[in-house]
Amino acid sequence: MGVVVAVGFGIFLCMPYLSFRPATMAIVLLAAIGWLIARDRAMGGSRAVWWIVPMTLVLANVHLFVFLAPIWVGCVLVGAVWKWKVGNCGLRIADCGLKGSSRLMRASVRRYGVLFLAVMTASMATPLLPGVIRTLAHYQFDDPMVASGYLAEMRPFWSGTFGMVSAGLVLAFFIGAVMQRRRFGATDWMLLAVSTLLLLSKGRYAPLFAIVATPMAARMLGGLSDRALARPGMTWVVGAMLLVGVVRIGAAFPSAGTTMSAWVNRHGPEVPGYPAEAADYLMAEVRPRTGRILNEFNWGGYLEWRTGPRFQMLMDGRTQCFSGDFWKKSCLGGEGEMRGFIAGMEADAAVVPRGDGRLAAELKRLGWRVGYEDVRAQILLPPAGVAVGEISGQER
Repeated sequence: MGVVVAVGFGIFLCMPYLSFRPATMAIVLLAAIGWLIARDRAMGGSRAVWWIVPMTLVLANVHLFVFLAPIWVGCVLVGAVWKWKVGNCGLRIADCGLKGSSRLMRASVRRYGVLFLAVMTASMATPLLPGVIRTLAHYQFDDPMVASGYLAEMRPFWSGTFGMVSAGLVLAFFIGAVMQRRRFGATDWMLLAVSTLLLLSKGRYAPLFAIVATPMAARMLGGLSDRALARPGMTWVVGAMLLVGVVRIGAAFPSAGTTMSAWVNRHGPEVPGYPAEAADYLMAEVRPRTGRILNEFNWGGYLEWRTGPRFQMLMDGRTQCFSGDFWKKSCLGGEGEMRGFIAGMEADAAVVPRGDGRLAAELKRLGWRVGYEDVRAQILLPPAGVAVGEISGQER
């Protein structure tokens, strides 16, 4: 029962930050690495722990989260050194008269040292390494969009109602950890310290905190009664729940006849999605004159995928590829700043969310008019229309 409750705690922390993107693949790989570390520590050593090295190699070419793999293994190494030198008696193991244990722990330190060097090397095994290092530094110290809180996942994890509940659960976890601190060793506290620093810096690190905190919570809750799980038929109930979950996840993947545009908007206009129909209209009806399209932050990458190289978008989610001055004048600037920023721009059209979003409102004040509209998006045209292009009879 303690495992069930702990897993529920971990899932709750992860849910707001999981979606169909590379970061989720990175979280899966890190969860596997965390499991291999926990398994190795519990067994006193296992061959399976060396799978961490190829996993880290893959992770290095998937996402920036790879930096956590050598840090975790490094924490285990430092914990092994601490246990070898100090142990549970407050003295050097050799001074406690446990020579056999001292040899075993020294061997464990050597083993984790080799693993740490191998994982560190694997974490750097990417042709993009210089850019990865620069991007990590940029996100941490120089990116105004990351620092501003404009991006939901870069805000504190306690933001919003869901976040306040998460904060309450995390606080309860720490109270329990302190009360049962004797259950944990130096390695556990180091892993938790690293994960907590990440969690407090940005909400997007909540799944990484959950990977460390969930097994610790399971150990804290080990005293819960398993009577409810032992009831007749409970195995069938749990199995049915897992089967339903697997079927639903499988059914959510697109069939051979489903386009990516249809799949990303499968939940309907009430849920945030992408301007698929507007992109179709843009490609079919707007002839490039300048080749530029104005857009808001969240849709840039999708529109570049759908329309490139025919059109160039104003911005996309790669915040490190644009200057700080650009972001301060566009997304982070006041009304006057944004209006002055876009007033002198020449573009064939603007793709904006339906309604009176900030960019749409400023463009309409400058005389731009609606050329196309659907349940999700609008295409705005400059005051003089599209000089060389042609707009079909669908315009309204």
